[in-house]
Amino acid sequence: MFQLKINVGSEKFEEVIRLLKLNSIEVLQVKDLSTGIKTSMKDKRKIFIPSKDQIDQFFKFCLDIRHRCLFRLMSDCGLRVNETINLMIEDIDLKSMGVIIKNKEGKFFRSIPIPANSELNRLLYMVIVDTTQGYLFSKTQADKIIQYKTGSVSSWCRKYAKIAKLPNEMSTNSFRHFYAYYLMNNNVPPEIVKELLGVKNLMHLQIYNDLAIEKLKLKVKELTFESNFDLQNGN
Repeated sequence: MFQLKINVGSEKFEEVIRLLKLNSIEVLQVKDLSTGIKTSMKDKRKIFIPSKDQIDQFFKFCLDIRHRCLFRLMSDCGLRVNETINLMIEDIDLKSMGVIIKNKEGKFFRSIPIPANSELNRLLYMVIVDTTQGYLFSKTQADKIIQYKTGSVSSWCRKYAKIAKLPNEMSTNSFRHFYAYYLMNNNVPPEIVKELLGVKNLMHLQIYNDLAIEKLKLKVKELTFESNFDLQNGN
C-alpha cells in the first residue's frame, strides 16, 4: 500500500480525479461498484447500486426459472420493471440475440442486445418454450392467463434479497442502476447508454458519473505511498 499526498486546491483535485477516472479505471478497480451516494440531480435522492458480487449473491437464491429470467433482463439489459412484464413472446429474437421494447401504443421504442456471455439467452429459451402465447411473463389462474404485476415483482425482489442478506435498499431499480453504471464505467459512450436505457436526456446519466468520481476519491484516500511531489507547482 502507498499513500499519495497531493498539495493542490479543491478545483485542481477535482481535475486530478477526473483524469484518473479517464485513464486509470482498471488500476483503481472502479468496477467494485459504490452504493447509496447522493446524486447531483435536483431531487438529491439516494440510490443503491449493487456490486457484481451482490448481484451474483442475489441469483444464488433466485432459482425459479421465470423469476430468474425476469431479473436477468433487468440486470443484463437494463429494462424497467414495467418494460419487462409487458414483453411479449414475439419481442424476443434469440437468433440475433436482441430484445425489442415497445411504447404504450405498441410501437417500436428501442432494441437492446443480449450479452453474449450471459445466461439470459438460455433462460429466455426455456421460458419461451414453456409459454404458449401472449405475455412472456404470466401465470394461469382459473383457466385465465394473468400477466405479472409490478407489486409481485417487487415482493419477489425483497424476498430473494433478504435470503441473500443484501441491504434493505436493494430494489427492482437496483438492477437497472447496476447495468447503467457498468456501461458508463466500461467506456461505453453516454449517447449509446442513453439509447440503451431509453432515457430522453443525457443529464439522467450524470448520477453515474458522480458515483464514479466519489468512488475514485475514496480510492485515492486509501493510497498510502508518500510523495513530496507538488502537482500545483510541478516539483
